This record gives sequence, C-alpha cells and structure tokens, in this order.
Amino acid sequence: MYRIMAGYGAVSIGSLYTFGLEGIWLYDAEQKKIVPREMPEEKPKNREEACRLLADWFLSRPLYQVFYHPQNKIDMMAAMARQWNVDGVVLHMNRGCEGLSIGIAETRLGLINEGLQVMTYEGNMGDEREFDLEKTVVR
Repeated sequence: MYRIMAGYGAVSIGSLYTFGLEGIWLYDAEQKKIVPREMPEEKPKNREEACRLLADWFLSRPLYQVFYHPQNKIDMMAAMARQWNVDGVVLHMNRGCEGLSIGIAETRLGLINEGLQVMTYEGNMGDEREFDLEKTVVR
C-alpha cells in the first residue's frame, strides 16, 4: 500500500502505533503537541528505582492511553497531523487487533471535526485474506 501511495507522491510519516508504542513520545495536552519523552535526570541507584523508572516509562506511552477513551486518540493523532503538516489520515479498521481498533469510528469522526481528511480501509493483520487491495486502492 505504501508503495502505491508513494506513486502518487504521498509519504507516510508514521502512526500513533509507531510514535506511541515503539517511539518514546508523550502528548502534551496543554500545548496540544506530541513531544519527545525526556530522559531521567539521573540513573537509578538500585533495583527498586530501576523497576519504578521502567514501569513509569512503559506505562506512560501514549498508545496505552487510547484504550481509555477515543478522545485521547483523536487529540494525539490531530496533534501529529498538525505538527507534521499532513494532508490526510489513513485509518486501518483492523479486525486482527481489537485493541487498536477500539473507538476507530469515533476517531474518524473526531479527526474530520478537526478539519482533517480521513480515509479508512478494512483488513486483518492476522489474516491477509481479509484485506482487499484493489478496493483499498480505489478508495
């Protein structure tokens, strides 16, 4: 799909998944921006401090926040779109990952209300037979 999009001059900047799970970014609600997570001021001194630091580091990832309410996902995706000057958002209605698809319809409407163009496509990351490439390309 990305090669097809590139043929039209489109570039994918990433996703909330890549920014919020594997990348260490945070959503700053006051600034309405995605910001890099700052490194701890000092190294942990013992195992207890190390475990607490790791727990805080992993549990504060933005991706986990989207499970609580669709507005969290809308806010973070809209911030990414504004910061990276995107022209549109592509949402995967993923039947293979119910967690990331929670509130996807609400997310679509919220992003449209933020003034973004949104395209959705359906598929299943666990079963390629549930993805229709031709239909997606037409969309």
